[in-house]
Amino acid sequence: MTKIKDSAKIVSLEEILFPVRLINNPKKTNSEYSKVVVGDTFDEGEMDLNYCSPQYTLIPNADIFPNIEDILFGNGIDFKVTYRHIKHVRFYADYVITDKNYEFSVNGSDKIKPMISVQHSYNGLTKYVIQFGYFRLICSNGLVIPVREMEQFNLSLF
Repeated sequence: MTKIKDSAKIVSLEEILFPVRLINNPKKTNSEYSKVVVGDTFDEGEMDLNYCSPQYTLIPNADIFPNIEDILFGNGIDFKVTYRHIKHVRFYADYVITDKNYEFSVNGSDKIKPMISVQHSYNGLTKYVIQFGYFRLICSNGLVIPVREMEQFNLSLF
């Protein structure tokens, strides 16, 4: 996951909330490509993001990321967030909870903050996952591992 995130462009929330819609493919094609996910991207305008079957369920970024922030703000939880995308079709967000009430101390000095990590895509190449947990930064490239002492609080939603 880190290698993919390293190639992703850091952007603002507004840049990943561009309008998207699922339309019928105007070209004659087989059913696996009978639908098109079209987005009006922040910087490149309208573009086809995915050709898919009628079974594909489009979940816009606007239904995911602002709702997470609303929950955090609504509960008075301080956080910082980094948004990334790859070619307007793969999206990542890391919400680091900076609120001292949720901080965990290991060996009295190592302060561990919880993180919510979200990944989503419009092209189906990245599985929609939300992970919450306490993670320790182990490398300057952003690689993290779960903190064993807090593993009972780690949660993955697929």
